[in-house]
Amino acid sequence: MEYQVNHSQCRSHASWWSRWGILLTAGSVLYVTSAVAQQDELPPPAPEEVNAEVGADVEVLTRGPLHESFATAFTKDAVEFPVIKQQPPEPIKETPPDYKPVGRNVMWIPGYWYYDDDQNDFLWISGYWRNVPPGRQWVPGYWAEVDGGYQWRPGMWARAGAEVGYLPPPPESREAGPSSPQPSPEHFYVPGYWVYEDGDYQWRPGFWARHQRGWVWVPARYNRVGNRVVFVDGYWDYRLAGRGQLFAPVRFRSSGNAGTRIAFTPRAIWSTGAPLLLHLFVNPRTGLYVYGDYYGDANGNRFRPWFRYAEQHRDPLLGYYQWTSNGQFVDNVQRWFDFFTRHPDYRPRATLAEQLDFIRSNRAVDYVDQMVTGNLLSRVVRSGTGQRFEQLANDVRDQIVGAVETTRQVLDQRLSVESNTAADGRVDSVLRLPQIPFLSEGTTVRGSGRVEGKARGRVTSPDLPEVRVPTEGLPVPTIDPDIEVPSGGLEIPQLPVEVPGLPF
Repeated sequence: MEYQVNHSQCRSHASWWSRWGILLTAGSVLYVTSAVAQQDELPPPAPEEVNAEVGADVEVLTRGPLHESFATAFTKDAVEFPVIKQQPPEPIKETPPDYKPVGRNVMWIPGYWYYDDDQNDFLWISGYWRNVPPGRQWVPGYWAEVDGGYQWRPGMWARAGAEVGYLPPPPESREAGPSSPQPSPEHFYVPGYWVYEDGDYQWRPGFWARHQRGWVWVPARYNRVGNRVVFVDGYWDYRLAGRGQLFAPVRFRSSGNAGTRIAFTPRAIWSTGAPLLLHLFVNPRTGLYVYGDYYGDANGNRFRPWFRYAEQHRDPLLGYYQWTSNGQFVDNVQRWFDFFTRHPDYRPRATLAEQLDFIRSNRAVDYVDQMVTGNLLSRVVRSGTGQRFEQLANDVRDQIVGAVETTRQVLDQRLSVESNTAADGRVDSVLRLPQIPFLSEGTTVRGSGRVEGKARGRVTSPDLPEVRVPTEGLPVPTIDPDIEVPSGGLEIPQLPVEVPGLPF
């Protein structure tokens, strides 16, 4: 493949160190301009360095799906994942790296196999470090054997220590958007949903609620589990840049279906800063996010730009970024999308190796920062800038390993319960979740309205009588004091007027 870049319109305005040390881990104000330039430039890592860290048998991808526990797009109805004929490999033996982001509520979320339609094969979605949403616990997904092949049963952020019940499928969603105007720019729309009460479904209409700085509301949803569904109520989560450190998905070149014979430690990260906001797409059939160069599929039915999908479906994630950018987010990202659509040379590459090859030949390109989606964890740790990392002490590693083992036990329990539920058609089956002991409670975030209680309080808006609030109200999120919550400012890259090819 040849890359043709108009160097006459490009100039170097940042060092390689700042590109690989600051931009990719910046979490508060995300301007797509370069960080402060350094006098001594650090060249991109050679293939030998990459192979030494990630393994010569591992192909690091800079294009692919996000881990579903990091984020999934809002869908009004429960998603029925497609059935595939190919049997998934056994889960590999994955261990977390030696460095984790600083934070008391950070835990390791294990990876899983994902079926790649383009390659007609499985790739490994690496585990990653996650700031656990307050009061939540991850229940992993799995591949279920069904008539005609295998089907993915998605994971969920359930209430910690709660009981997960299995219900008959609800009617088709009645959600059609708000029935009243937005009370103010401070408000976002919470979509309506069905609630199972006294053996039947009752419709709970959508309503307007107030934004909370640094927090994004994840709407209630139903997950399909064969002929049953699981209800996951709405909750507060961190903004994308504060949710943790993603690791790149990988493909094992010669392992085939070796399964448990593979031992793997993720060492190549994915940016959760500005590039994620610019190169994020949605698979409308599944609600899964994909990251990277999907521009060629963006005008069809396979993938859609996330901000356009979210705008159509009233996803509060988009509402949050629109609010923090003073209403400029959609227009700004649309201009970047148009630019990348018309200029394929500036898009992210599909693999880390291809990305590095391009950078070595085009280190002076002005907008190369926007196409860099992957990096080596060791380089980010050594830079000492952006997101803070800490080496795992033995006691912390023991806690992490214990939490991962608890998560695996939850998956085993889920497999057992759902297997019995499918066999006898019972609706009274429940999955009882154990507590993850080391996760902290944090402190209470107080909204603009009256707050009752602490972690499970009620939020109302007595000063806005026209705002409809739900019967049970919104839960009050808690803040991990080690997580930096932005105090203000734009959270979307500013578009330089000199971007080549744009008519302004």
